[in-house]
Amino acid sequence: MKVKNFASVLLVWFLLTFRCLGLELPSEVIKRNQSSESIDALKKTLKASEIEAYTGTDRGGSLKFYTQDRMIKNIVLEIGLSNKDIYYSLYYENSVCFLIKKTERLYKVDEKSLEIDFTKISGENSTCYYYEGNKLFFTLNTQSGLLIATEEAEDQWLKNLSKELSEAVKSGKKKLDLQQVITR
Repeated sequence: MKVKNFASVLLVWFLLTFRCLGLELPSEVIKRNQSSESIDALKKTLKASEIEAYTGTDRGGSLKFYTQDRMIKNIVLEIGLSNKDIYYSLYYENSVCFLIKKTERLYKVDEKSLEIDFTKISGENSTCYYYEGNKLFFTLNTQSGLLIATEEAEDQWLKNLSKELSEAVKSGKKKLDLQQVITR
């Protein structure tokens, strides 16, 4: 069985495990997870729009977004690197980003040919960044179940990413040079 949204499945598994251990996630985290799941379900009824994205990476990238009633609901950025992909899924409510899910997917290298097989995942790591307004209040690694400290520089980078992407969507840009955003 192939699972399409592996990160979401792991997050649900983690939340159940977290609860079984007698630990409680903050209610605002639970609320944001429920909101992101609702948006993911809504995306099935919405048409994805795309902005041509230049990443400056060897495998390029893509930028898709979903809107409802002219309001951004979700922006998905995929960055293809040599042997891994990085996905950012940004969730919005009333034009404010409340959750960023980052997933890194590493691919297997064939030992004989030394070529990367993009059909075989050798590892995946997901982190959720929870925001209240413009303030990060909770960061969770969904594989390990660990709460992790987010460096101020990473937090600022994520805020800049959210701002750049949402402004590109709102302004109706057809192309976006993400190389500057990625390397900041």
